[in-house]
Amino acid sequence: MRLTKQAIREFQEIYKEEFGKNIKVVEAERLGINLLSLMKAIYKRIPIKEYGEIKKDGN
Repeated sequence: MRLTKQAIREFQEIYKEEFGKNIKVVEAERLGINLLSLMKAIYKRIPIKEYGEIKKDGN
């Protein structure tokens, strides 16, 4: 997996805002890829039928 130059720059900006620290391009790319890999591993779409049941139970 690779990140675009723009995505890396945006990640660097967000990292700076959140942690007050500048990181190099290589580090930003590594951390960004790690974050995307984590999100891919834990994110699961909820089928419409299940979403309706969850929404109904939540009210």
